[in-house]
Amino acid sequence: PSMAGKKVSIEFDGVYMDSEVYLNGTLLGRHPYGYTGFALDLSSRVHTDGTPDVLAVKVRNQVPSSRWYSGSGIYRDVRLVVTEPAHVTRQGVQVTTPDLANTIKSGYATMRVATTAVSEQSDVQADVVSTVKDARGQVVGTGTAHTALTSQPRTASVDVRIDRPALWSVDRPELYTVDTEVRVGGRVVDTVSTRTGLRYFAFDPNSGFSLNGVEMK
Repeated sequence: PSMAGKKVSIEFDGVYMDSEVYLNGTLLGRHPYGYTGFALDLSSRVHTDGTPDVLAVKVRNQVPSSRWYSGSGIYRDVRLVVTEPAHVTRQGVQVTTPDLANTIKSGYATMRVATTAVSEQSDVQADVVSTVKDARGQVVGTGTAHTALTSQPRTASVDVRIDRPALWSVDRPELYTVDTEVRVGGRVVDTVSTRTGLRYFAFDPNSGFSLNGVEMK
């Protein structure tokens, strides 16, 4: 009953190979490749009245199918994802650091957070709030983008300034966490956490590869 009116999907990180997914005996979809993830929408077929559902996955491992042992079946994580009708799309948060090689010289980084979201039942006005935390969990920046969400995916971008950023390196792999919230009418309807590192690199025909301005051997 708690899933009534919600968006319900199943996500597979890897199924080897030629998979078919059934819900209560009905084919939901196929995914031929064994090394990429995929998702299927269950919303219109899953029971929300307490009736049990049966999800089945069929695979065809056509041996030989690889130059090495590929494994077989469901070999990576599977998630049942339940969200409100207004939500971030699958893999819908992208984090970039434009012009980091130059901004770092002035002691800051710009973290650009692009969030793609939809509203599958009705058009709504939403705030997309991105909060950046450092490795110790301290908030180091936040930004808000206002957008109208419809049944077609829309992307809202916001730039968050990070002062005195800790760069990711081989010796010190510092990571930040970006918590992205979709708020409708002041209520949080979806949250996505993304871990990311800040670094810049270059390739030079004479000096080779450099990371954060330091030549790497």
